[in-house]
Amino acid sequence: MAKISWSRCFLMLLWLSCSAFPLRAGDAAGHEPIVVAVNNRAGISAKTLAGAEERAKRIFSKAGVEVEWINCGESAAEAELCHEARCPQRLELTIAPRSRNLKDSVLGISFVDRGGGCYGAVFLQPVEQIQRQAKLELGTMLGHVFAHETAHLLLGENSHSEQGIMRAHWNERELEEARRGALLFTPEEGQVMRSKVLERLSHGGSEAGR
Repeated sequence: MAKISWSRCFLMLLWLSCSAFPLRAGDAAGHEPIVVAVNNRAGISAKTLAGAEERAKRIFSKAGVEVEWINCGESAAEAELCHEARCPQRLELTIAPRSRNLKDSVLGISFVDRGGGCYGAVFLQPVEQIQRQAKLELGTMLGHVFAHETAHLLLGENSHSEQGIMRAHWNERELEEARRGALLFTPEEGQVMRSKVLERLSHGGSEAGR
């Protein structure tokens, strides 16, 4: 296996704020989900997209948070739901081929303030580069990036962590954990996210990102 230059494989998320967390699988059962509308503008196959969304859903579930993904444009019904997607009860994630004005190493970006946010983006080309170097399935890699970016929208500014999926930079250790399904939110992050979801769904939540 060729030696990988991990310095170019770091997850460098600019203009982000972060925090996150996990619980036991099944803790999210019975809770109303936060809805994320996904705009696939990078031509990802339906199979790969479904795999990424399922991976991210499992990561959130272990943190006690239910997520429902809506793929915009795949059907008339889903397109209608996407048009209805409004902050703060619903979030929006766009998959673009690459960033137009950020470094090539940037995998994603979320627009947030202290209260959180509503809009994020994932950049396919740098994700594919790291996925190939690390020998991960594309759906697995995308799923972890989906989870990271969506969590930023719930957690708000300064929410990067020194461990787990909310680390600002992912190196060889984090990518190995992703391969094993062990790159997760911390319990503290899970607690905060559950509170944020309830706030958004029950009381209107943050208006950040409108």
